[in-house]
Amino acid sequence: MVERANIALPTVEGLEQLDREMDEYAKKAMETFEDLVDLGKNVEDRHAAPISDSASKMISAALQAKQAKMDKKMKMIELQMRQARLEKDSEKIDAYVAGKKHELGDEEEVEGRIVGDRTAMLAEIMKNLPEKDK
Repeated sequence: MVERANIALPTVEGLEQLDREMDEYAKKAMETFEDLVDLGKNVEDRHAAPISDSASKMISAALQAKQAKMDKKMKMIELQMRQARLEKDSEKIDAYVAGKKHELGDEEEVEGRIVGDRTAMLAEIMKNLPEKDK
């Protein structure tokens, strides 16, 4: 199932470029913020309010760029964890199936769900029941 998902999903490209763009955007916003704060300190009070408001918008833009970059990294980590969990579950299922096929005495404990057909499981249960319980 993991292999089919890997084949079906297209490869995502350009993530590094997006990181660089977000860093540049945040850097420019911070520089503009600092320039506006300096300008706001050197003008009359009546002109300082709109300049300070613009500076506030620039710092918000910088923070949003950093937040977007961090959110993207967190999403990538979450996807990697999901993929690792799928691979681990797949390995457990493969080990369980291999142990069932070879009927070795040393079956490994497998957590999770039973994989199979409901009808086949009921038929197996009915086959193993004594005749008087059927």
